[in-house]
Amino acid sequence: MRALWVKQRSDIFNARGVLLVLRSPLPQPAPMAGQPSFVASLASEGDECLLALWDDGSVTALHGHVDLGTGLRTALAQLVAEELNMPVGKVHLLMGHTAISPNQGATIASTSLQVHAAPMRAAAAQARDWLCAKAAERLQCEPQQIDLQDGRLTFKNDAISLQHLLAEQQVLLRLDSQAKLKPSAKYHTVGQSTPRLDMGAKVFGDHQRRLALGRESCQPGRQNLVQSHFSHPNGRIAPDHVEAKIRRHVVGRGHDNVR
Repeated sequence: MRALWVKQRSDIFNARGVLLVLRSPLPQPAPMAGQPSFVASLASEGDECLLALWDDGSVTALHGHVDLGTGLRTALAQLVAEELNMPVGKVHLLMGHTAISPNQGATIASTSLQVHAAPMRAAAAQARDWLCAKAAERLQCEPQQIDLQDGRLTFKNDAISLQHLLAEQQVLLRLDSQAKLKPSAKYHTVGQSTPRLDMGAKVFGDHQRRLALGRESCQPGRQNLVQSHFSHPNGRIAPDHVEAKIRRHVVGRGHDNVR
């Protein structure tokens, strides 16, 4: 999927065969009691991208917060997939990436979904409306007559793909926060049980786990980074393998008080 190729801003802003939904950096808001301060983006950093819809039918969705184990990544993917009528597996989330993701302040409780998911969802709905309007021009019908399913737009017996609509183009849309969202009566993904996107790596040890401790920084609030791979060579987590790693990198370094 092209959605997986994005590693830096230029991978989005220099790409072709993509529809981008952008917004200007947010201004500094007024301080709120009990809330951490918001560090405004610099205007020189340019537009923020909320969504990149690629010509292969995959999506890179960008969010400024991080998933702290609550399942936020999966919930956000569901919202985008819902608006674009595509499988959740085709939505790739870039979260909390300071060089690419939009500046949405600190990750706090339920605001990550209730408040800060709204721009991403509106961007997906806006992209859907653009696709249906362009397909209607090609297929000579009204936009509301277009059926969008998994990157394929159809009207009666005629169809057109995202590849044809976006071929060699870079379509730029300014975020419309009032974009019309899909009515709940037509939901097929939101509200349904969806496998957590983050669980596979956690259960099977596909990712490298990092242990932030070092002998020379055995003081509260100070940490050095010592890399530890908590995965077994066969791809499965082995308890004895993990224990050995912990003892070698933590207890073996003088941190006998680690629990």
